[in-house]
Amino acid sequence: MCNPPFFEDSADMMGSSRSRDRAPPLSICTATPPEVITAGGEEKFIKDLVAESLELGSKVTWYTSMVGKKSSLEGILDYLSRSSIKRAAITELKQGKTSRWCVAWSLTPTLPPLLHPSFRKINTTYSFTCPSASLDTVVGIIRDVTCTSHVTLVDCKTGTSREQWCGWISAAENTWSYGRRKRRKIVGGK
Repeated sequence: MCNPPFFEDSADMMGSSRSRDRAPPLSICTATPPEVITAGGEEKFIKDLVAESLELGSKVTWYTSMVGKKSSLEGILDYLSRSSIKRAAITELKQGKTSRWCVAWSLTPTLPPLLHPSFRKINTTYSFTCPSASLDTVVGIIRDVTCTSHVTLVDCKTGTSREQWCGWISAAENTWSYGRRKRRKIVGGK
């Protein structure tokens, strides 16, 4: 997972991307300028990463990068499409009021096409090959992990093939929203 520099220059870093009516950030930035600033910003950085991935091809199954600005997504997805990459997906990562996005792409021809032209909420299907383990072993591991997590696993019918398995994993309940408020209410009755 690449966590690219988000900003194009120091002015961009100092807040030109924040709307004027937003409160200042609650935390301080501890990163050095080379860690957060790059010529062309994150969009150019990720496009360069895509160009390098075209040279490596399927030597790497999935290439991934975090995206810090929603405004960069459209240009990145357009570049993936123009680069004839048919296996790409995005997802949103949210923590409190902070949103980031993750973009993933693959040049492995055995994977199904996943290109999503927009960044609306999507249900993504992931498909992968497990050369060193049997399918039963992999499915067993997935079941073990989902049993100890707050998620539900539903097996889907895939026909009679013993070489394929499909499952739907979803959160059993919303445990991530308003956690602090819920804890305060339980402890102090406020």
